Amino acid sequence: MVNNGFTYRKINYGGVNKMFLWLGNSLAEDGYEVTFCCIHDKERSERISSKVKSIELGIPAHERYFRKHTSYLFHSTRHLRKVLKDGNYDYVFNFDGLAFYVLLFLRLFYSYQFVVSERADPNYNQSKLAILKRWLYQYVDVLVCQTEGAKSFFPFKTQKKSVVIPNPIEIPSDQWCIKSTSRQIAHTARLHIWQKRQDVLLNAFSLFRKNHKDYKLNIYGSGPDDDKLKEMVEKLGIGKSVIFHGNTTNVRAELLKNEMFVLTSDFEGMPNALMEAMALGMPVISTKCSPGGAESLIRDNENGLLTECGDVKCLADALCKYADNRQMEETFGIYARQAMKKYNPKEIIMRWEKLIN
Repeated sequence: MVNNGFTYRKINYGGVNKMFLWLGNSLAEDGYEVTFCCIHDKERSERISSKVKSIELGIPAHERYFRKHTSYLFHSTRHLRKVLKDGNYDYVFNFDGLAFYVLLFLRLFYSYQFVVSERADPNYNQSKLAILKRWLYQYVDVLVCQTEGAKSFFPFKTQKKSVVIPNPIEIPSDQWCIKSTSRQIAHTARLHIWQKRQDVLLNAFSLFRKNHKDYKLNIYGSGPDDDKLKEMVEKLGIGKSVIFHGNTTNVRAELLKNEMFVLTSDFEGMPNALMEAMALGMPVISTKCSPGGAESLIRDNENGLLTECGDVKCLADALCKYADNRQMEETFGIYARQAMKKYNPKEIIMRWEKLIN
């Protein structure tokens, strides 16, 4: 299993790395011989199971675009060729990064089955490198998508070797209870307007507050648009009602204090933050983000509320709908938690294991 790393630049809890670690650790727990090969890491991550072998190549990452890519391809090809030769692996998994191109090339020399997972929304990333990568998917052995919408993006030749496996979610012992909350709304995401659309969230909250002045909005996370969003809050005159918490170590505990959870993205691979809120039994609101992950999780007006992407008034109305009907919040929260049971990790790992049996 090859990825950029888990300790590299301390970015070790993003959605891709989180699911990659879960998959490798889970396969090892079920008796498979698993090796993580980390391109940039120089040390083993403490998140890796003791049953997993780990190889850290420690290849440096350069900042400049051209040098970063050429150095990566040259050094990783040289090192990975030795790793693959020594390991004699039956399957090689890759979720993200330039390692995909190297592993696809090296498969010409070795007999492993190459399993790739598309973690992003293929409808949105239209860079030349992303377009090339998705064209090359036709030459992998198995392509794993998170939603049917993502799978349908690809041509028929690629779809024939594609399977849909959603993310797993553990139902925690903790459960949301409306009596333990105050009038607060939670949003957890990377602060990146282009994808996560916190601009829509702030405008909708400003509109919502006209009749619900006692509510506060808690934003958990950080990102490139942190300052821009804080400026927007001041311009809207809602500075006293919006709290930026930054990165939070115990998000679950924070979510349980809030009355509802809101996701405003235009696109998501599979919205892990939404799944975590639903597993807690929270009433949730989400946009119908491409390529359909939220719509596969939420039955509108049954276990949550769905809104159109970018629609400020629609989101404000959904916030009002919950705030004005606390019985609805409780009921939808119960059904949301029940809906997450089918994403039990034991069920999901069986679907991954089916690929290699």
